[in-house]
Amino acid sequence: PIVKFLETNFDVIASERGNVEGEEELTRDIYPVTNLDKVWVGLNFLENHGPLRQDKCKLAPRTCEAVRRQGLLRTEARRAEDEECSRVDDRILEKVMWTVVEPEARFAAHSGETWRINVQMCVHGCEHAELRLNGTTVPYVRGRALAWQDSFRHEVTNHGSEPRWVFQITVAHPDFCEATESACRDEQRTLRLLRDRPRQALRHIGGTLSPFARRAASCAGG
Repeated sequence: PIVKFLETNFDVIASERGNVEGEEELTRDIYPVTNLDKVWVGLNFLENHGPLRQDKCKLAPRTCEAVRRQGLLRTEARRAEDEECSRVDDRILEKVMWTVVEPEARFAAHSGETWRINVQMCVHGCEHAELRLNGTTVPYVRGRALAWQDSFRHEVTNHGSEPRWVFQITVAHPDFCEATESACRDEQRTLRLLRDRPRQALRHIGGTLSPFARRAASCAGG
């Protein structure tokens, strides 16, 4: 489970955070469609949402090696399999990234895609930062991870004097292909099926041992 992976590898990930702080990529808005004020920036370790970027992995070699070793991302064979099962495959954007919210800042509330699951772990500047998820406020806690379906309405506020650094992994919904086949490859029916399965998805991604995975599931209405 990804929640357990992140929490187990907290020391490795945290130790390499400083290596990326000066990267030019962290001076640009991460999602200009949401914010254009440089309060939410990020650095993605994946190249076009595919393989790990070697230039970025040189900055965080132990982090990248842990991700590779765990086999968290889809292989080329798996991508081909998913592509066969639905036309929406090219919109399953996997991510391995840092996201940073500047001090005393908030990024706009938004919703992403039903077929993606976000898993985050706060590493720095966590004490005064919070995630608002489907109307429920979830405080960030250093070294603890949480998971939610990307389509849930979410926003982050950082009330503190330090930037909030979160390490995030985004993956395809574990029921994606099964839902697509059940819906006879109809995209809208597939999305409806996936919306009905958030709690099962979070259990699969988060595992059963993490209280933060359970908290995220409760935010989904469980």
